[in-house]
Amino acid sequence: MHKPSLVNIVRKNLGVTIVVILALGLTVSIALVLSAVVSESTEPSPYMSEDVQYFPPGPYRIGSPDVLHIEARSQAITGDYLVAPDGTINLRQYGSVQVGGKTVAEAKAAVDNHLAEFLESPDVVVEVVGFNSKVYYIVAHGKELGDKVIRVPLTGDETVLDAVAQVGSGETVWLIRRAPDNCSDVILPVDFDAIVQGGSTATNYQILSGDRVFVIEENEGVVTGLINKVGNFLQRLLGDS
Repeated sequence: MHKPSLVNIVRKNLGVTIVVILALGLTVSIALVLSAVVSESTEPSPYMSEDVQYFPPGPYRIGSPDVLHIEARSQAITGDYLVAPDGTINLRQYGSVQVGGKTVAEAKAAVDNHLAEFLESPDVVVEVVGFNSKVYYIVAHGKELGDKVIRVPLTGDETVLDAVAQVGSGETVWLIRRAPDNCSDVILPVDFDAIVQGGSTATNYQILSGDRVFVIEENEGVVTGLINKVGNFLQRLLGDS
């Protein structure tokens, strides 16, 4: 039986040939993009190094709708207080106090000063019991991790290691945050092996509100898995032709 030539096969299955070419081109393009994203050699942002200092962590600053717990000698004051949208808490018969944008120590001083108008030498204890005003995001990908985005309340003490612990582990980790110009992103590669094996803190960045921590379980598997899927699709196409 005469075996058809490759040219005749292509002519007979022109439609399939076009789909194959387009699929191969798309596969290569996507693979290159993913490789660039997950590679440790990602080109640094112009804010990668010297401008990281523009993001001082500092102490946690209270905002709405955080919840504060206040302890005082007066039972009429002790309790939990929701920070209103205007940054105030309502101390019942003692009126409102502005605490938005303040640290816990500054909020304590503000409450003490306000209560001094009604009570003798007030000395309250203030703590945040509901961290609701600031969040960061964990973007996870992998066979065990799955594909998910996790919204995590920020207490002000979290580092990259804390973020990774939320999902288990990852082979490739990086952190993205808004640049000082608020128009672009800072890409901060994380040397996770150095953190967990060598105790290095150089890239165990403190997380700020709005940060996105990407945790990839299998670096090469992202690209390889995609290529395999498309390859299987093409094999089915050619097998049916």
